[in-house]
Formats: sequence, C-alpha cells, structure tokens
Amino acid sequence: LIIFSSLLLSSLLPRTRCASVLDLGKIHRGQWKNKYWSNTGCLFHHAYPVGYKATKWHFNKLYTMWIEAGEYGPTFAVREEETNLVFRGESPTKPWTKVCLHKRLGTRISGPLHFGFSDPTTQAAIAQMYSESELQAALEGSRAWNEILSPQEKAAQEFMKIEGVGERTAMVLATTTSLGGTQHRDRDSLAKWAAEDGGAMLKRFLLTSEEMPENVLLWPAWPARFVPRILSHLGCEN
Repeated sequence: LIIFSSLLLSSLLPRTRCASVLDLGKIHRGQWKNKYWSNTGCLFHHAYPVGYKATKWHFNKLYTMWIEAGEYGPTFAVREEETNLVFRGESPTKPWTKVCLHKRLGTRISGPLHFGFSDPTTQAAIAQMYSESELQAALEGSRAWNEILSPQEKAAQEFMKIEGVGERTAMVLATTTSLGGTQHRDRDSLAKWAAEDGGAMLKRFLLTSEEMPENVLLWPAWPARFVPRILSHLGCEN
C-alpha cells in the first residue's frame, strides 16, 4: 500500500515500507496529453500527473521521485537524498534503471511499482482528478487524447498513418521547422516538400537529426527497414 501525506487525504492509511506520496500533482491537459498516460497494456492504465512527488526507502537510502513536464511528454526523476544525485528518464523505470547501473547492482526494478503506480490506493487517488472521458479511457485502456486537438497533434495523427512512423517520430515531424523551414500539417505537405530532392533531406533528418528520439536512431532496423518504408510511402526515391 501507499502512504499519502495528510495534506492530501484526511483518512488514515496503513503505513508500510512502500512509497510515501507527498503530492498527487495535476492531470496534464495541454498538448501531447496522450503521452502523459501509461501504456494501454499496463496493469493500470492511468495518467502521469505533473508535479506528482513521492519518497521511497531503497538500498537503505532515501529517494525522492517526481514527474516534470517535458517537450514531448513527462520526465520522471529520482533523487538520492544522501548524495543529491538525480537520475531522469522518459518512463518510471528508466531513472530507477540508471540508479541500479550507477550502483552496479546487477538487478532490475519496476519503475511503476517504486513510484507507487502499481498500488490501487494510488490509482484511486489519481482517479479522483479525472474528467468523465479520462475515467472512461482509464477503464477501457484507450488513448487519452485531448477532445480538441492542436494543429501539431492533428498533424502527428496524420503522420502516424505513414508506414514506419511511430508516435514519437510523428510528434517530431509535426513540430520541427527543420524540414523546409515550416511545420507540415499533413502527409501531402510533407510529401510535396520531400519530393523536391527525392527525399534526400528528409532521409538525412530521419537518420541524423538531434530532434529525433535517441532510441529510434540507435535502433538497427530504423535505417535498414523503416526509413526506406517512410520514403517509399511518401513517394520518394531511396
């Protein structure tokens, strides 16, 4: 079970050795709202509230965990209070994995469990902040997009229809101005620009741009299979 601060809940909850939630934070309802939710296949499909803060004793040390708003989604942070070292990542597990690597423990950790998200008590508290549509998304395990999408969100949905383009890459394509000096709002606009040089500049962007997700660039199948598929889908030579 999870221990909640008395500032959050008036009822007394059981005290255990697990995470102590200090602040539930707020549901992110701005751009890329869908990225501020756990994967649909998780035990609990739920929002990652920005400003969520909790502490946990582990490895005989006290750690503080929190969630920040990032450019394309949440950033999860874990700080070791003794050394003040901070580890960050794009999922609850990534910063805890960095903690393990830093300590050379050779163990694996469940980030959702350590952050407190695997506990029904935490989920019940977060659910109190949901709108009706968000509660439905949590119960159904469906995507929690904003009801009114921004132009960039609409563009990202369009780019996700291109064979080989995942969600994170689609978000980059929808927001970058590196492809012709302007943001492209749909597939046709991107295809028209890419066709001007047979897809050479787009290919270079997809393979080398610092705007692209690092894990995508490091994926062996990305240059060998997926970039050619994207260029072919857009009608470019490759």
